[in-house]
Amino acid sequence: MKKLIFVCLFGVFFLAGLKSADAAISTSDWMWYKDKNDGYKIKMPKDWFVKKYYYPEIYSDADPLRYTTFNSANEKYYLHLGVKKNTQNLMIAFRTGMGVGDVKKIRTLKIGKKKMWAKFWAYENKTKEVFINSDKNTLNILGQCMYGTEYELAAMFEAGDQVDYMNLDIKRSLYEYKQAKKMLSTFKLLK
Repeated sequence: MKKLIFVCLFGVFFLAGLKSADAAISTSDWMWYKDKNDGYKIKMPKDWFVKKYYYPEIYSDADPLRYTTFNSANEKYYLHLGVKKNTQNLMIAFRTGMGVGDVKKIRTLKIGKKKMWAKFWAYENKTKEVFINSDKNTLNILGQCMYGTEYELAAMFEAGDQVDYMNLDIKRSLYEYKQAKKMLSTFKLLK
């Protein structure tokens, strides 16, 4: 009987610890990244770093491509974020998700105060990439989505080449993914 009680208590504490791990991510020592050109700010961990990308001619007949990548401290994981005014002739997303696998789950995720759809692309039942947009039914998410009345947004979380892609499962307790979700929740448009 004592063993059964111990096992049950251990299970309860273990599950409570798993649930609180996501909530335990504090942003108190994070810094604000402000992008005046694209009109937003977002909090990020102090040990992450930013790279801006601009490709004036990615395709001969396409608009220029511009987005920002937030790199994890170990440079293995990336949060790509594209933001633009809806009057600008720019692409802010460069990936489709096609070829990754199948959509495993579609859930809501907050970017700032707005709920958006997160699509979890999986291969062999392991999440490989997460795409965020406002349309639940669109599988190809190359297109931007509206954020308010004046802005469009595209976001994606993925692993880099240094990660064992076959064994990767982003959703299963990957701390960097939890940090990226927390980052997106701090997103704010500049006034």
